[in-house]
Amino acid sequence: MKKVVIINGSPRKKGNSSLLATALKEGISDSPLGQVRVDIYSPATHAFAPCIGCERCCKTGECIQSDDMTHLVDALEVADMLIWVSPLYFGGVPSQMKAIIDRFQLLWARNIAAGELKGIRSNRFRPALAFYISAKDDPFATKTKRTAALLPLKYASNTAGFTLEDDKKHRRAIVGPSKPGDIAFAPHSASLGDLVHLALERIWDI
Repeated sequence: MKKVVIINGSPRKKGNSSLLATALKEGISDSPLGQVRVDIYSPATHAFAPCIGCERCCKTGECIQSDDMTHLVDALEVADMLIWVSPLYFGGVPSQMKAIIDRFQLLWARNIAAGELKGIRSNRFRPALAFYISAKDDPFATKTKRTAALLPLKYASNTAGFTLEDDKKHRRAIVGPSKPGDIAFAPHSASLGDLVHLALERIWDI
């Protein structure tokens, strides 16, 4: 059985990013290509405290905080693919998703302890995808915007042992949905199927 982790950075339980994450989970899980377990982690449904910079993880390999980051780390260790889903806030991810990314410090510390150069996994054959939803601005329209939108996701992916490539097979944006739920209606709804298909192509390498 394949395993996929979706990290949805939206603080809204019924926002467009949450609807996209759910559509991805259903589309990937229901595929006739094979069995896939999909787990969604989000600040809207899980507890993720910000990193407090205590550096205990560098000494013990464990985080001093007890929350859902423990479950996310365990899921990432056995996942075949990582999918980032996020609304666009001022050219990047929301603070809630950044808080999750900062907690990847635990993985970085474990990588250092294992002898990995600069805390980045040398074995990064597992793919990561990045899907943004934006009301007006395309985060991938220019190199500068693309760098701002992808850099934290790329660094976190590398630390967890995944590779997020800067190409259309690994990152997409749906531009236009402005109100919660808009993504479920035309013309944006057509994009949901495209992203599910893209995810299936990468997980099954077809």
